[in-house]
Amino acid sequence: IPYQESEYKIAAGFYDDSMNYWVVTRGGDWGIFQYNHQWELKRHITSLRPLSKTIVNEFSGYYNCKKYKDILYLTGSYGLIEWDLKRNITHLLKDGNVPYRFMANIIPVSSTIWWVRTIYNGVYVFDVTKDKFINHYEPVSLSSSNSLPDDLTGMFKTKKGIIYIITVKGLIEYDELKDKFSYSIMAKENKELPSPFISSVDDDANGMLWIG
Repeated sequence: IPYQESEYKIAAGFYDDSMNYWVVTRGGDWGIFQYNHQWELKRHITSLRPLSKTIVNEFSGYYNCKKYKDILYLTGSYGLIEWDLKRNITHLLKDGNVPYRFMANIIPVSSTIWWVRTIYNGVYVFDVTKDKFINHYEPVSLSSSNSLPDDLTGMFKTKKGIIYIITVKGLIEYDELKDKFSYSIMAKENKELPSPFISSVDDDANGMLWIG
């Protein structure tokens, strides 16, 4: 569905909150689009302005979004942004004075616990009821039990609930019982893969993984 212009926008994230469709874009001043279920545009916001005066730039360029109660959470180059839709207030979630930059997709592992992938800083675990991050899997060597490599290109949860981390080095599977990551497929060593770079993963109704 294009915006009401001749130019198409690049959609980065989509979310259905049962009343609205939310489409976020990650380029230029395209911003956030809110549609009803008949795909009629209700609202278009090019960027969210931060409440804090210490951050001079607007929040623009979004990767993903999820809604919890009356708050829409958005990932982007600044980190995780929460937008209170009732009060129309935005807030950047951070640890001390250091924002979580370059956050990408959000994977709900339960109704209140989300995994938030960054591009260069591992994966954060976010508790929406506490409104804070409760764990961080840092981007270090896989020699430790709960660590991740530097560049994470994607994150995916299968219909059975298995979480996979997509990296430039291969596909990593998370073992929830052991709280451990391990390479499921080493892209550079598996001759069946046509490329050493994995960009996307999906599973079908039979539980088979499709790797792009």
